[in-house]
Amino acid sequence: MRPLTRADLDNRLAISVPESAPLLGISRSTAWRRANSGDIPTVHFGGTRMVPVKALLRLIEADESEIGGGDR
Repeated sequence: MRPLTRADLDNRLAISVPESAPLLGISRSTAWRRANSGDIPTVHFGGTRMVPVKALLRLIEADESEIGGGDR
């Protein structure tokens, strides 16, 4: 299975925690750690823990603004 891209998110409401990892530039284990700590927001659908796409995009945008902004 190929990793999701930001374009793939247009048709999804939520993705799995492991699917969120490459989009955030972190490992799967780090994604799980951050989800467990609450740094990555998650919801439960049945027995599956998912990351809402809107929340994921906010995390990505916040990370991009930190990288591109600020004093150098």
